[in-house]
Amino acid sequence: PYYWRVEAYSPWSSSGYSNADTLTTKSVAATEVPKQVSPLSGAMNLIPSVTLVSMRTSAASQYHWQVRTDAMYSSMTGFAVDDSTVDTTNTIDSLRPGTKYYWRVQGVNPVGASPFSSVDSFTVMPLPGTPVAVYPGQDAMHILPDSLTLRWHTVQNDSGYVYRIWTSSPAQVPMIQDSTKDTSLTVTKLEELTKYYWQVAAYNPAGSSGFSPADSFTTTMNTPSSPRTLYPTGHP
Repeated sequence: PYYWRVEAYSPWSSSGYSNADTLTTKSVAATEVPKQVSPLSGAMNLIPSVTLVSMRTSAASQYHWQVRTDAMYSSMTGFAVDDSTVDTTNTIDSLRPGTKYYWRVQGVNPVGASPFSSVDSFTVMPLPGTPVAVYPGQDAMHILPDSLTLRWHTVQNDSGYVYRIWTSSPAQVPMIQDSTKDTSLTVTKLEELTKYYWQVAAYNPAGSSGFSPADSFTTTMNTPSSPRTLYPTGHP
């Protein structure tokens, strides 16, 4: 409710205020359908944490979001997201890589809710495939310990690779572990006459693939340095 009154005035004096009167505003349902802003319609390769955005509507005090993996919306169960926010954004974490999602939004206030927006879609980027090791191959022998270049095949949807090397049993903690953007990497300072295991995995913003099967190789001794002659010197 609002209370109001009025008085008249002139340059010389003013009247008293009228008696106070009242008026009460009427609640209006949130009938305007919110416009979806982001992600763009049919967006592909989104990271698993996606922020949904809609335009603000005049009468809504909240926004109700629904996200699911089928476009029909014929069931009231099976939602990945079915909640409300007071803002026009809703960040959703832990979406499944390589999955297409369908979403819609409606405006809500205590009096009523608007119809839902049309169903739109976006797809979360898939995980990369598991790399295939190229060199050294399984049970490779006579690997120089100070100039080994690991190589593997590239995979789709990759951002980079993680490799690891260890000795003894494959279950042992890796002795060397690092990442690279390339599909090859040179490793130095390995021990001579030692058996090693190695494997590689790919990663991108959606997560990482499994590691490739563990391959093994055995180092040889480093190539000796060229000797330097001392005596005789070649003079008569």
